Amino acid sequence: MSILTAPKKTEKKERQKKPDELLASVVRETAVPAAVELLRSNAPFVFPSGTAWAILVLAAERIGGLSRKQGRDEAKGSLIELIEADSICTLATADMLSEEVFGIIPTTETLARMEEYSLLTAPTAADGKTPLYSWAVVYQNQNGLQVDLVADATFAMALGVSTGSIALKDAVGREAWAAHSGETDDEPTAEGMWSRRRSRPLRMPRTRAILSSRVLPMLTSTSTRSRRSAMRSARPQTRMLKLRRSRSTPMSRVKTRTPSTSTR
Repeated sequence: MSILTAPKKTEKKERQKKPDELLASVVRETAVPAAVELLRSNAPFVFPSGTAWAILVLAAERIGGLSRKQGRDEAKGSLIELIEADSICTLATADMLSEEVFGIIPTTETLARMEEYSLLTAPTAADGKTPLYSWAVVYQNQNGLQVDLVADATFAMALGVSTGSIALKDAVGREAWAAHSGETDDEPTAEGMWSRRRSRPLRMPRTRAILSSRVLPMLTSTSTRSRRSAMRSARPQTRMLKLRRSRSTPMSRVKTRTPSTSTR
């Protein structure tokens, strides 16, 4: 009786890609000064702090890859030409290119060009489940540009932020907004202050309220004469205190009578 051993599992080594098969063959590493200048000018995607910006991030595998070798494909060939001509503005660091990932700065011109390609406007990747894009926040650090993925994204969402129909805060999520916007939740807004003012009851001055409570019911009388008397009675009555000066009668004016003596 022999003991059968299971066949050893051998891991297939991924074939190393040639230079023309890499994303880096069509997307260049971005120069920091030029990227920051373009990000700052893209107003709808600038955080209120002015030091962080939102972009779209796309993994090349979600559109079936993107490289020089695929330039023969009609759609991807024209897309590569637009990227190289900066008609579609891209952003990529060395780390992003090593992961076959690149960013798209959603300017008005870039979004208009992207709209011409169905592979860039689809809501999901080829599997029909994975969102095609991700939102990322870009900011500067000591090493250059830092790119942090924060939420799933679609082309329609980016178009909505660009036109103003979707708020950037809602697109990137509350956590990313709190971390990079520079705003705090406890700061009162103009709308909130106005709503609090409207909720306060209107208070009438005390003297006016007293006068109204006395006069208004009396004005409903039909007789003009009674109205006048009502107005007089409503007026505050003041008491005039008359000070009396005490005058002392001088002694010179006092007449004294001396008893008369009769002589008999």
